[in-house]
Amino acid sequence: MARELTLKQKRFVIEYLKDGHGTNAAIRAGYSRASAANIASENLTKPEIRDAVAGVVQAQQADLRIDADWVLIQLVKNFSRSMQAEPVLDREGHPTGEYKYQGAVANKSLELIAKHMDVRAFAPSQTELTGKDGGPLEIDHSHIKAELLATLEMMSQRMKAAPKGRVEAPEPKAIAAGPVVDAKLDS
Repeated sequence: MARELTLKQKRFVIEYLKDGHGTNAAIRAGYSRASAANIASENLTKPEIRDAVAGVVQAQQADLRIDADWVLIQLVKNFSRSMQAEPVLDREGHPTGEYKYQGAVANKSLELIAKHMDVRAFAPSQTELTGKDGGPLEIDHSHIKAELLATLEMMSQRMKAAPKGRVEAPEPKAIAAGPVVDAKLDS
């Protein structure tokens, strides 16, 4: 049975949740400056205090409806927004004919999405896949190519119709992997 927190420990939890800094939380909760770092370290190893912190965080996430799906949706939106080409303007505010986009933002969004989804696009493969009779793996990518061509065509049409080069990026669609034919794993 978990012990009930003392008043100081409850204050420590509240203060710790403000900035995640244990020593500062201990000082604000009323512990002495001289022992604050040790008390913070000790407090954060106590199961009842860890449980209290986790409980408050979970309650906040539930209240705000923040979960992995919400975060991924925001990252995809951020990626889409950052890929929108914006015209470069001269000193008078006229388009120069050049466009810029936020590549660093787009790349960071992709990195975070890939990390969450455990996509190892650049990691060496640890598993060898072979097809029928040890031959090459046959994968049907035709549907991906068709979807990509349709998206590019839509973007081309939007670019032609957009005023001053502003183009709204299409909502991203999940592209399902095509059927794998006669695949087996060699371990």
